[in-house]
Amino acid sequence: MRETAARPLTFVFAATLSFVVGTVAVHLAPAAWRLERWQGILLGAALYMGVLHRWIARREWEPGTTLALVWRAALFLTFVAAHAYAYFEWLPAADLRAPFVMLSGWVVAESLLSPRPEGARTSGSWPRA
Repeated sequence: MRETAARPLTFVFAATLSFVVGTVAVHLAPAAWRLERWQGILLGAALYMGVLHRWIARREWEPGTTLALVWRAALFLTFVAAHAYAYFEWLPAADLRAPFVMLSGWVVAESLLSPRPEGARTSGSWPRA
């Protein structure tokens, strides 16, 4: 029963922390990138929904879970930073650069960092009928 009551608090804490991290990350970006607060909120939403939410929902809280979540978040932010640097520094200016960078990071996280369902195969081959 206690775990059930704690679960919603975990989601609220993770979502709030994600939005704070996204906003701080955008604030720390170079001024030449002209990022705005709403883009930090978008980054926080991508961090929460793309990296943390499904992982928290599918796991029991046990030793090492916090470290695993921090690792996943750091890896996601590294992907986003690499995308942001490439787009803002190497490519010509475009109106949709910042949201594209945030959403492309989300796609990478969904593809590479999503937990595998129980019993999922690790090989790249299709299951046989």
